[in-house]
Amino acid sequence: MISHDCVTVLTTKDRANKLVTRSADGEVHKSAGPPIVSARAETHRVPNAKAMEALLREVGDNPCLVIILGFFPGTEPSNGDSVGQTFNVVSKGWLLEHSETAKQNILGWHEVEGGQYIARLKKNMLPSSWAYFDRDTTPDMPDHLVKLDSLGWLSAMGEMIPALNQTSIIEVPSTTGRVLVDGEPIASSGSHYYLQISDPYDLERFGAVLLQHSFLHGYGFMKKWGDATRQWSIFDPTTFSHERLVYEGKPSVEGTGLSVGPPVVTIINGDR
Repeated sequence: MISHDCVTVLTTKDRANKLVTRSADGEVHKSAGPPIVSARAETHRVPNAKAMEALLREVGDNPCLVIILGFFPGTEPSNGDSVGQTFNVVSKGWLLEHSETAKQNILGWHEVEGGQYIARLKKNMLPSSWAYFDRDTTPDMPDHLVKLDSLGWLSAMGEMIPALNQTSIIEVPSTTGRVLVDGEPIASSGSHYYLQISDPYDLERFGAVLLQHSFLHGYGFMKKWGDATRQWSIFDPTTFSHERLVYEGKPSVEGTGLSVGPPVVTIINGDR
């Protein structure tokens, strides 16, 4: 029987996470990490909140690490180990460029110059028992929702998901908030909240239903999306897919007066 208490950690050659720069005139600018085309990967067994807390602290100390809350079957740790063997994860485009067999069928493992490679695709992966909520302010969000602090946000989520109040949750504030400008942190309101779920295969359905519930409870709103609008909430409704990348690694800084504080990882409701 497969245990879903696993997540994947990618290691890139260069930085994968945010870059914060400061120009000569003192202006601070933020940019996302570059696209991840190729990376080394390991599957980590994460049985409980304490183990996830430790993993998030490890990832938070390295600008080249990225998490996926899903895993590739067959790469799980064995014999009581907490980390499996290293393997290669690449983009669909990279694999199509380097493998003739991938052009026939992109799924599964492919040999390239004697090494085994696999694309980061949902159909190649199994969902983890770990999921997360992404809290952040966004354009078109009503003022009363923008003003929700962490406790207010958790209370609102608890209205929609009563069991959340008895569940171990791990809070990780936005990595941008770790950047210090002349010793003072950059203002940042976002956070990620990690929790374990009993049925990983139900995650996408759960996310869709939760979005509808947020409108019933007054926490949903319409957000501009290109030339159209779409439903949004006090959580990002696009995170409920197990092949997505989650950027918790250390941000990089360039410029006078910039530094990075340690990762902040907090378990709420204890380790259950």
